[in-house]
Amino acid sequence: MVNVDGDTRWIHSDTDLLSGHGVSYNVNYLGSVEVLCSMKTLDFDSRTRVARDSIRLVCTAVGVSLRERNKSDVSSNGQSMTAAQANLTHSHTPVQLIISTDALVLKRSDDSQIICSHRMEGISFASAGEHDTKDYIAYVAKDNMNKRACHVLSCASNESLDVITTIGQAFELRYNEYVQTQRQVLQHQDEE
Repeated sequence: MVNVDGDTRWIHSDTDLLSGHGVSYNVNYLGSVEVLCSMKTLDFDSRTRVARDSIRLVCTAVGVSLRERNKSDVSSNGQSMTAAQANLTHSHTPVQLIISTDALVLKRSDDSQIICSHRMEGISFASAGEHDTKDYIAYVAKDNMNKRACHVLSCASNESLDVITTIGQAFELRYNEYVQTQRQVLQHQDEE
């Protein structure tokens, strides 16, 4: 994201994300971790910690070698906010991540089968990794059974910032659509 004279410029045009087609990135799906609490009850730092702890847990489970963390870096809260084990169904699957104002969709690259589709209103948080996990992103979403999980994706080298910025842009556009719809409803009610 580039900021020029207080005006935010995104990587993609708004139209690309609004069109229903979305913007695609080729990533690898690594797995997920069940989130045991509502993200709404957590502050920003705790939400970030849930996402980054989930990235570390999934990476370790699939055999990615990470540096040992200092005890001061480990969140004691993070352990109780997420399951202790990762779900590795579809692990190491190359996928196309399609980002739009409607949803985040993960399609297998080889046959286009959808392995995950999360509507925007069911997504509560997204974050990039840190230091030795900088090429990973995670997002927390509810599934059709209302269970929350943090999904972890591996991006091409130095692409995670573009992916997370595009997700942020889609969130902002979705929010702006919501606000505009609410204004129209209120305006219509005032006219009656």
